[in-house]
Amino acid sequence: MQARLARPIVIAAGAACVVAAVIVAAVLLPGFTKPTPAGEFKGYTLTTTGGVAGVQHTVEVTADGTALFVDEEPVAGVLPRRSVERQRVLLADRRLAEEGGPRHPDSRCADGFQHTLRVDTLTVSTYACGRTEKTPVFDEIRSLTTKDGLRPLSDDRPEFRGLRAEVRRPRAGIDAAVAIDAAGHVTVDRADSPPERAQLDTGTEDALRLLFAEPLVAPSADSSRSCVPEDTSVYQVTPTGGPTTTVSPCERMTDLRWVARLRILDNAIGA
Repeated sequence: MQARLARPIVIAAGAACVVAAVIVAAVLLPGFTKPTPAGEFKGYTLTTTGGVAGVQHTVEVTADGTALFVDEEPVAGVLPRRSVERQRVLLADRRLAEEGGPRHPDSRCADGFQHTLRVDTLTVSTYACGRTEKTPVFDEIRSLTTKDGLRPLSDDRPEFRGLRAEVRRPRAGIDAAVAIDAAGHVTVDRADSPPERAQLDTGTEDALRLLFAEPLVAPSADSSRSCVPEDTSVYQVTPTGGPTTTVSPCERMTDLRWVARLRILDNAIGA
């Protein structure tokens, strides 16, 4: 098992079409006023979905520039100061809303990527499939939202105290126990292999600091889904000094923080 290294997400666009939509609260209509006062940075959420593989990546950025990247290898950190200062200007730029409009994706772009930005009451989405129309403000915000140059979280953030987890994934034939201590040392015991040990990288450790800063609450079950018990994965997660929380996702999860927690555990056991 290898430690996870932070790296930027790079998504290539295809060719042929773009769709953008802007949803603004009624209090901002008609016309567009700045989503935040000039100089004020309240953070945002940027989500990328689509592609042949059904990608779903989300980045949450808070007012102090702290970013949580939830993708195949979740990490956290603080965006570079220059990026945050530049985004402060871009998010207050009225052209951001003007880049949207009632356009729709070309049918040939069924596997394209959709990028959605949410900041305050403003939501802007672009369907990237060749980009015949320009969206410079949106594109620059997205280009500044990467894992490149992430700084470690500040010392005033709560420390991660460690955890133990029991992971059962019947479809993958995995039955494993994972222990992660406060220093980021990982020990994995699997029934089908010798114990493995590794060291988490700083970005993953900082993600754990954010993800376990508050007591765990199990995600709500989707009553519209019927799970087959024999095929359903089960995670029993016990933070050091805290109670055990059991999670059994049978479909795509919508709770962002639980998605990140479970992906970190899956990466640790090599799932």
